[in-house]
Amino acid sequence: MLIVMNEILEILNQYANLILVVITAIYAYMTFVTVKIMRRQVTADIRVAKIHLRVSAEGKRDGFKISALKELIRRPYGSLKEITFVFRMFADFVNVSYGSGAIDQPKLLIKFQHSNFELEVRPTSERIGAARRTVIIPGGGFEKIDLDYFVAFNEKFLEQIKKNPNAIEYYVRYRDNSGRRHKVRIDDVDGLR
Repeated sequence: MLIVMNEILEILNQYANLILVVITAIYAYMTFVTVKIMRRQVTADIRVAKIHLRVSAEGKRDGFKISALKELIRRPYGSLKEITFVFRMFADFVNVSYGSGAIDQPKLLIKFQHSNFELEVRPTSERIGAARRTVIIPGGGFEKIDLDYFVAFNEKFLEQIKKNPNAIEYYVRYRDNSGRRHKVRIDDVDGLR
């Protein structure tokens, strides 16, 4: 019996370092997985749940309203200088993580297909839920945001509309508290098309 015990101890002694390395590697991997899960729970993950944009244009002097972007092509250039574009965005932002987070006030980005033209518009008035420059969204929560954007006469913008009124695309651009920039296309648009 003593001889068998000595042989077992001798075998364990020979492979002790290897066993210790294997156990340490398993422990390090399990710690890494745990830290990764904890980081995901603490870090905010803010996404756009629903977004809607209403677009209109008005003349300052004579109060005319435009129902389609194609109407701008027929208007004389002098009357186009009086146009103000009004954009109203309704958005629901959701934090799908447990950690609280924040976003900067979303900006409206107007682009045209097959063109490098890009117009970034900051919100001009706050309505529901966005009275601050930074919108805080608790973990698992959501925030409804209603913002107005105004674009007064912009020659390059009107040139792009005249060239191809059907190529206009709208995006919302925002930055979250971890510094990541997000750009989401707005497909639900009514009003001017």
